[in-house]
Amino acid sequence: GRAQHLYGVRIIALTVMSNHLHALVEVDHAGQLASFMQHALANIAKEVGRHHRWLGPFWSRRDRAIVVADAASQSARLRYVLCQGLKEGLVDRVERWPGVSTFKALTTGQPLHGVWHDRSAEYEARRRGIRPESVETKETYQIHLTVLPAPAGVETEEYRRLIRDLVREEEISAAALRAAAGQRGALAARRLVRTHR
Repeated sequence: GRAQHLYGVRIIALTVMSNHLHALVEVDHAGQLASFMQHALANIAKEVGRHHRWLGPFWSRRDRAIVVADAASQSARLRYVLCQGLKEGLVDRVERWPGVSTFKALTTGQPLHGVWHDRSAEYEARRRGIRPESVETKETYQIHLTVLPAPAGVETEEYRRLIRDLVREEEISAAALRAAAGQRGALAARRLVRTHR
């Protein structure tokens, strides 16, 4: 949310996995995308490293941008981004993904917020002998979502239905693949959250 606020990237869809993320965004130029990704990924890595007391690099490689031009590609990429947990066999329904995802916000209009921790303000407070809790060091940012460019002019409810239909098709396909492979089901969300690697 803060990276979007700073760099004006238009976010269409986003899913954060355990060790990577997928985003479908619209930008005005490559520099805007690079600044947005650098800010978002660097700060996620710092916070996760701080939380788990991990040292060294967090991401296995640099981000990779793929240009999505025509309507069919936009729709396919939207499905790909939203269905990551399903594709990996971690959940049987996209809405059950326990991590960050824009699916619910896109299909219900429910706002998606994130909290930015100003570590510089915390450090400065400590340096001056002030408890960081007594200084405003957190700010909430809403992630503002943009409609996919291809179905230009669609009404809000029609767009939400389009997304639900895309996802439902993928859920049916994933269930059929699991059944054909003799798998009983996907990894439950509660078990997924408890998994530590």
